[in-house]
Amino acid sequence: MFPVEHPDLLRKILTALELSDVKSVMDRFVIYDGMLKDWNQKINLISRNDEGHILTKHMIPSLGLSKVLDFPVGCRVMDLGAGAGFPGLPLKLVRSDLRVVLVESKRKKSWFLSKVVDVLGLEGVEVVMNRVEDLGDDAGPFDFIVSRAVTHLHRLWQWSLPLLKAQGGTLVAMKGRNADEELRHYRALGSVEDGLVWHSQAYDPFPSLYPLRGRTLIIMKRSKNLRSEYGEQGDR
Repeated sequence: MFPVEHPDLLRKILTALELSDVKSVMDRFVIYDGMLKDWNQKINLISRNDEGHILTKHMIPSLGLSKVLDFPVGCRVMDLGAGAGFPGLPLKLVRSDLRVVLVESKRKKSWFLSKVVDVLGLEGVEVVMNRVEDLGDDAGPFDFIVSRAVTHLHRLWQWSLPLLKAQGGTLVAMKGRNADEELRHYRALGSVEDGLVWHSQAYDPFPSLYPLRGRTLIIMKRSKNLRSEYGEQGDR
């Protein structure tokens, strides 16, 4: 029995991403899905109510990043607060060229991520068990930092800034219906740097296959060296 709900939908999503070998990628998703459900009985990786909706609630939103964002070949990507691996692991499964760092502070979740990486034989993936605010300067620089439901935008940017490349380093925050409120709060703080280019956009990467409702991407990009309240940063 196919353990992933809606296997035809997953196949269509992967086909829409124009992958060269959809079958092998699907096989890895099946293994990942099974491990997630198994480990979730022990360490609560996701809500028990989500176990029958892993594809639609977690995998599709994660996979959509490869559809709407231009990740250069071989670029370095951090998943900040990786949890059960979303969005970093699905992104890696469809973009094997990416160098992905999964940052997760909780020991048991880090163990799970390391086990998935090992079982799937993924190369170019590092699991870091640490709080992102405790990472040293040598952890960066990253081309992209992606984050899903971790913290408020202002704190997320504060954590990300020292780790992003000075020229073009980009934070991608996956948000829900509260995105406009977070943006208003961020503006009210008066801390928008001159070298920061940012915007928000509705996030619906596969509208004809599986529409996502109430999802927003907030994209914050460094366009030059910034001197801000977090100190002067430069490409390292």
